[in-house]
Amino acid sequence: MIGKITSGKSFGGCVRYVVQKDTARVLDGLGIRTADVKRTIADFNFSVPQIRS
Repeated sequence: MIGKITSGKSFGGCVRYVVQKDTARVLDGLGIRTADVKRTIADFNFSVPQIRS
């Protein structure tokens, strides 16, 4: 994968940028809803406090 370094302000923006490309595929998402980008971001944001504690 060749990446372009950019500066963003949110994790949700990063997920949206990567997942909404025409050629993007989610390979695995155990515990994460992957059918909709909004739900994927919500699941990631929900899991962060549980991981940190």
